[in-house]
Amino acid sequence: MARGGLRVNNRSDDWRGTAKGRRLERDFASVCVEVRYFPYTMHTSSTVLRRALSAIEAGEPGVRAAALTS
Repeated sequence: MARGGLRVNNRSDDWRGTAKGRRLERDFASVCVEVRYFPYTMHTSSTVLRRALSAIEAGEPGVRAAALTS
């Protein structure tokens, strides 16, 4: 098990079979972490989600509703 108790890393299936995906699988396997793939979602932006979560974690006022509806 990886440091911090991580057992599974989730990725969208557009990573499957790519050089990055194979490297990710190999690196995680070396610390007993499984990579699981879920269906790629065309209209969900991981960049927008990361920015919204960062803003929420930073406690930026009024950003919660605006960040999640962008």
